[in-house]
Amino acid sequence: DQLVVGLEVEKISRAQIFFRQHIRRADATVEGHWQELVSGTVHIVCVNSMQMKATSIPAILRTKLEALQ
Repeated sequence: DQLVVGLEVEKISRAQIFFRQHIRRADATVEGHWQELVSGTVHIVCVNSMQMKATSIPAILRTKLEALQ
């Protein structure tokens, strides 16, 4: 089987990033020719390790992540 593993940036807020991950299989019988086998969402929070509180995502990282949206 031909599989595709994907990762998409769903949302970026001041201190959080939401990713969507999926695995799809080529299937000519399905609309779009891909059958989704499994998917999941990953929620990441940027934290100040000294205070254990949410902090802003560094600008350089935010810029790179926004380019993936």
